Amino acid sequence: MMGISIDPRLEAQSLPLCRRYVWVRFDAVEMYVWEARRQQVLQVHWALGGLADGQCELLGAWQQDSLPSMNWQVVFDELEARGVERIRFVFLSKQSMPPAA
Repeated sequence: MMGISIDPRLEAQSLPLCRRYVWVRFDAVEMYVWEARRQQVLQVHWALGGLADGQCELLGAWQQDSLPSMNWQVVFDELEARGVERIRFVFLSKQSMPPAA
């Protein structure tokens, strides 16, 4: 059986982004993969951004290497490096929420 890996250097994630988004939605999906005769659970977080003119675009996808917490600072630093200056509203699903402090 072929192993599945998610390359964090996806070409789409190197493209510049718009400066301002009206909304950004963060969500996550769990993927079950078999590798070396054992099942692994990968959690992939993704973000969509909505512009004032109604268009929306994929901002990126990030594989969570270790449960239970995602390094959100890395995600926001990457978005900023790609040109995002402002997000007016952020929507989080239960799966993508950081753990309570």
